[in-house]
Amino acid sequence: MCKLATFSGMVGGQLRQVSLYYNELIANSENKVKMTWKIIKNLARKIQNSQHVSPTVKADGIVQSPKQAAEAFNNYFLNTSENLNIHIANDNNPTSLLKKRYPFEFPPMQTVPITAGEISIISSKKSKNSSGYDGISTKILKLCGNQISKPLAFIVNKFITMGVFPERLKYAVVIPLHKKGDVSNMANYRPISLLSVFSKVFEKAMYCR
Repeated sequence: MCKLATFSGMVGGQLRQVSLYYNELIANSENKVKMTWKIIKNLARKIQNSQHVSPTVKADGIVQSPKQAAEAFNNYFLNTSENLNIHIANDNNPTSLLKKRYPFEFPPMQTVPITAGEISIISSKKSKNSSGYDGISTKILKLCGNQISKPLAFIVNKFITMGVFPERLKYAVVIPLHKKGDVSNMANYRPISLLSVFSKVFEKAMYCR
């Protein structure tokens, strides 16, 4: 009973946050009627697209179960990537390849510490519901940006001074996105990689330096 109440409270809190977000969008828009219809159309489009997702796909003409489909997509995308990069397969040194593509002196990176204010600016980008493996979206980061800006700035500064990009921030969730044609045909999908939003914050901080 306590677990059910806790879960209900979490769901209620999330719904309130979403409601406040849309209310803020409408309140800050110049044309409130237009913004309202834009929100309705976006939500309706998401529901419509989710209803057209095929529960099964075909690989080599054979219908696959969801688990088999995940493995088939993984192998398909890996093989496609290997075929596209076959012309650079003999060069296993990324640094030498980069120098060939960019035969100039690399500008030095400035070690100016990142501030909490800069973190707030980075996290105030366009809100999106998509997220990486950690389940944290840019919308969530934006809602709690003021509360986590100082500790996040401290962590990012540690990464920069140590010269380390955490392995966990390199993890990506790969989602097959349907392009056109038969939704059960694996060849009609392209991969979309979703990284952790924190990796984007770190990359932006590095880019600015």
